Amino acid sequence: MLTTLSAFSQNTFLNKQTKLISLVELIANGEKHDEERLRVKGYFVDYGRQGRLFLHKDDALYGIYPNSIIIHYDAVECDFKELTGLSGNYILIEGFFNKHGSMIEPWLVQVFACSKLELRTK
Repeated sequence: MLTTLSAFSQNTFLNKQTKLISLVELIANGEKHDEERLRVKGYFVDYGRQGRLFLHKDDALYGIYPNSIIIHYDAVECDFKELTGLSGNYILIEGFFNKHGSMIEPWLVQVFACSKLELRTK
């Protein structure tokens, strides 16, 4: 499955201090990326007080939470309505990662940017 960025130009979204990383890598080896500024892709679901970024849509539909990270809303620096409006879509999101965010689950905090990913069928 190929994805492309639709809303951001690369110059807007890139930051020299930001690493693009897979969600699989982040879930499996979060301790290596603790407190780093990251860009990660996944299926986003808004739950009101926080969101979650899942590996796949099916993980969200079936509540497979170990295949996700929490998106913490307390320090969102991008347009909050834009972010929550992307619920139910694959997105690219940028923020700081905290491996021990909720004592049990990792989370992304201080979200700087988000963009919907369009799925290509060809």
